[in-house]
Amino acid sequence: MIGQPAPAFSLTTTAGIAFSNKEFAGYHATVLNFVAPNCGFCKRQVPKVEDIRRQYEPLGVRFVNVNQKMGQEFSVPDAQKVYADMGSKLELAFDTKQPGWSAISGDRLSDAGDGRQQGHHQGGNRRRQTGP
Repeated sequence: MIGQPAPAFSLTTTAGIAFSNKEFAGYHATVLNFVAPNCGFCKRQVPKVEDIRRQYEPLGVRFVNVNQKMGQEFSVPDAQKVYADMGSKLELAFDTKQPGWSAISGDRLSDAGDGRQQGHHQGGNRRRQTGP
């Protein structure tokens, strides 16, 4: 998937802001952080992503936690509380089985302009793919 256009998707954040891969052009890069409130790895990962967000969001990088179901359904308020307790200030959207996505606890980075995926990291396996 590295170097390929991001799969088409459309989500709405819990703040009611609709976004899709078409909005990638409005940011230098977009990081979609796929997480679940009851995922142990996610609980260790989210604070690290928050540190990165504080550094790069002022430079025009957008960060969104994409909440996924991992064997347990969480209401919006419950998920928001879990992520806030982890220290996350990322926008939050709920995954509704978007086509082409198969990540629990992972990140996808797409650049501005053509929206091609520039990086992908999935789960706690420490394998990392990055583009050219």
